Amino acid sequence: SENEELWKEESQMFSLAQCIREEGIQAMVEENLEEQTPEEGIIAKLQKHFRLSEEDAVRYFEKFGREGVPV
Repeated sequence: SENEELWKEESQMFSLAQCIREEGIQAMVEENLEEQTPEEGIIAKLQKHFRLSEEDAVRYFEKFGREGVPV
């Protein structure tokens, strides 16, 4: 039905938006790590620019900040 098609399209758009958002979060984390921004500063920026809770910001930092970056 038409409603099912609209629902499917909306779900696909939401998924695409989530992917784009995560790419932006990853880019911010990586760029700040390259600039040697402290972890707390990166988490605060994620909260501010992406309107994340502290818990979500920490989760994204752990997901993207540990990959291939010497500690």
